[in-house]
Amino acid sequence: MIRISENTSFKIKDINAFKQKALIWANKFDTFCVLDSNFDSNYQYNSFEWTLAADALSILEDSNFESLNKFKKEKNVFGYFAYDLKNEIEDLISENKDKLKTPLLYFFEPRYLLKIQGDSLSINRNYPEAFHIFDSINNIEILNTKKANIYLDLNVSKQEYIAKVKQIQEHIIAGDIYELNYCVEYFKENIELKSIDVFQRINAKTKSPFSAYLKFKSFEISCFSPERFLKKDGNKLISQPIKGTIKKSTDKEENEKLKLELQNDIKERAENVMIVDLVRNDLTKSAKTGSIKVEELFKIYEFETINLN
Repeated sequence: MIRISENTSFKIKDINAFKQKALIWANKFDTFCVLDSNFDSNYQYNSFEWTLAADALSILEDSNFESLNKFKKEKNVFGYFAYDLKNEIEDLISENKDKLKTPLLYFFEPRYLLKIQGDSLSINRNYPEAFHIFDSINNIEILNTKKANIYLDLNVSKQEYIAKVKQIQEHIIAGDIYELNYCVEYFKENIELKSIDVFQRINAKTKSPFSAYLKFKSFEISCFSPERFLKKDGNKLISQPIKGTIKKSTDKEENEKLKLELQNDIKERAENVMIVDLVRNDLTKSAKTGSIKVEELFKIYEFETINLN
């Protein structure tokens, strides 16, 4: 089927191959973004399967939400919020070193918008430009790239890590904190790396329902998340946090036992309730009183892998 309108549609035979070729095509632009659900049907609120936005018509690089509200009017925009934007809406400060120097807020309006739903591809261009894009992508040759062996460095020593954990435990015992995420940075400097190839390989292995790759001029970001942070659907806000993990078995019977073990584990259930309550509390700042509902609790979601070795 070919439909000529503001969007032109095509049927795709090999979807995975087309997705790989489309990323290679998009990588020629300074700015592009891909959002990939990997066709995961477990999430009832998924609204798209695969979306590629490429080439910026306009860009917003700023540090406040008000600028975004003005920028996004009557536009399809793609981008990200950095964590430290919290300081704009909360009485907080950040004292951690900013080594990457990326913008706190970065969004762009794409020239090209490609979407896959089922085996149908839509391109936001009319004839003949859409056909040219479709043919250009299909004619790209997928080359087998050499896998680089990269060993990441840790920014804290083992002794520093243990000391910090003991300090956190003391704060918990004292009742100063209830929950704390202690994150450490793994990094590698002065290496040659084709990040788009890394994204392709990891995405093929994890098949995460919230995979994303963003290229914005001088830096790139990859995401392979199994959980939805936040979605706005009309006047409804949806969050789907996950807590609790167990290994997966190739044996079906053993796998079912592992799922029951995870679901009935007291510690895992307590952690799951904790994160749900945390999200509920955060949503009360925006939601109408009495409107927050937990639609599912302790549901098991299966993923390909969380081990990237």
